[in-house]
Amino acid sequence: MNHLISVVIPAYNAAAFLDRAVQSVNAQTFRDIETIIVDDGSGDETPAAAERLSNCRYFRIAHSGLPAVPRNFGVKQAQGEYIAFLDADDEWVPGKLQVQSQILEANSGIGLVCSNAFVMRDDHRDTGELYLKPGQGKTGKVLKQLAKDNFIITSTVLMRKDLFHSSGGFSEEPQLCALEDYDLWLRVAGVADIRYVEEPLAFYRDSPSSLSRVTRDQTVAQSIAMAKCAECDVHLNAHEYSELVAAWLRFLEKQPLRALKYMAVKLSGSR
Repeated sequence: MNHLISVVIPAYNAAAFLDRAVQSVNAQTFRDIETIIVDDGSGDETPAAAERLSNCRYFRIAHSGLPAVPRNFGVKQAQGEYIAFLDADDEWVPGKLQVQSQILEANSGIGLVCSNAFVMRDDHRDTGELYLKPGQGKTGKVLKQLAKDNFIITSTVLMRKDLFHSSGGFSEEPQLCALEDYDLWLRVAGVADIRYVEEPLAFYRDSPSSLSRVTRDQTVAQSIAMAKCAECDVHLNAHEYSELVAAWLRFLEKQPLRALKYMAVKLSGSR
């Protein structure tokens, strides 16, 4: 049984790329799709570009400067059981959603499917270069591996909408800008299995302005800490106290001050 897939495309000053991104969605062999474009207050011709596109629902919101905001807004509008994310300057190969939806439908324990991607520079899709190295992506309970290396490319993700909501969605904290995707994947990996597909199912645009090129060193620790807190919360809320202690001790080993602060907050009953 095919489930409706909602494709969320956040766009900001993306007039030059939006048509190609949407064309790659319309070219999917999987047909039960709705496409949601969320314009983060663009100052260019993005609204006009969106109006020329077919089979899309277009929303314009006040400029936030945070990719999490249009993504979260788009998911709120979504009618599908599955959610796919596509950045406006990236593209998909035609069989992307077919491959991933079959995995989700056949495996109820898998919450998110991702894949490798071809690197696209300028307008050249045929570079032959892969974004991830062989063996870099992982499958199963991958929280430990993911905490060391973010191998989940946002434009390759297909996930269950209920898991997106139960995991809290993308953080809209300004300090996590350009890391909001990694932060969410870490929280998802703490509660669900991930399936990584070695086959490149997308074209990822590698440019100086791409969000993933933003320097991340100063905020990775905070993102991982939020994921560790979320992992502890899952065990606490489920009354799994032995698992909670084990998770907290791992947290303490890696980030003692943040782990102690977490425990102090929980013991005091404050938020």
